[in-house]
Amino acid sequence: MSQHARKRLSWTTEATSFALRFVVFFAAWWIMAEGRLSEYTLPFVFILIATASSRGLCPPRVWRWNALAVVRFIPWFLWNSFLGGLDVALRAFRPSMPLKPEIVDLDVEVSEKPGLLMAWVVSLLPGTACIYLEGKKMRIHVLDTRKSTMDKTRDLERRLGKLCE
Repeated sequence: MSQHARKRLSWTTEATSFALRFVVFFAAWWIMAEGRLSEYTLPFVFILIATASSRGLCPPRVWRWNALAVVRFIPWFLWNSFLGGLDVALRAFRPSMPLKPEIVDLDVEVSEKPGLLMAWVVSLLPGTACIYLEGKKMRIHVLDTRKSTMDKTRDLERRLGKLCE
């Protein structure tokens, strides 16, 4: 949707978006400063600038989430993230593991919101990484095409589609 076609968001949505972004940038600064708040004036100014800039680069949108689908998705996501990390660790310690890498093109059936989320999450599945996304076309790198990677990718797509119903 173009910027001109977007509906004007309410001031509460705008304020909430600004506040959440500010908190994220503040938390990132606080972590980098190792929790020291002795000097805060200049970082505060830069955090405000970063927050305002992020709003221009990525305007706020209203996403309607299906709470039950989100609750169901979280354990699935955590488990598959763990399996992805385990897969990488096994490959690092056993370099002789057989690989059959390939670049796979997918037509993603989910809408824009879960489609973008899918590009991020698919990289946490065992042996996959999104390398391109435009519209409903996604290109992923797969370490081993003999595994059930495509089944897991389609399962992820189905689950993400339910998040925003």
